Amino acid sequence: TTFFERLPGRGDLVVFTYPNQPDVNYVKRVIALPGDRVQIVDNRLILNNQPLRYERLDSISPENPNPMLFDLVIENAGKSFWPVILERGAKGHDFGPLVVPPGEIFLLGDNRDTSDDSRYWGTVPVSQIRGKAILIWLSVDWQNKWADNRFPRVRWQRMFSPVR
Repeated sequence: TTFFERLPGRGDLVVFTYPNQPDVNYVKRVIALPGDRVQIVDNRLILNNQPLRYERLDSISPENPNPMLFDLVIENAGKSFWPVILERGAKGHDFGPLVVPPGEIFLLGDNRDTSDDSRYWGTVPVSQIRGKAILIWLSVDWQNKWADNRFPRVRWQRMFSPVR
């Protein structure tokens, strides 16, 4: 199985389907590759027994849905790093350890505390990857609604910007 002739890299945002919902496209970040050992302790990633480094960013950012509740951080895995949104003061969000099976990858959402991802539905076969996400074409803010609090506002400043 290939991803444009190669396995996706750690940190890539990929578009994929899941076997039990083949008509729905999902976008998540590749965290662990086949053979990697992944664990989360107190909401912090440990890959192959090495804790990742975290750097807090300015929480006032279009990427942060609610600066009063969430911190925006850079999750650093050495050569790869990416932005992550973490609930302020969240503890006890533990997972694993899990060794990623051959031909599969472990995916997490960047809005870590509100994401359904490999922690809940398991690793994803590489054969289910459709491509790499490179552009934000729509961004909505579910914290800031309109029309009697029924619809999310569009975050226009993020539209058509490259993903990181």
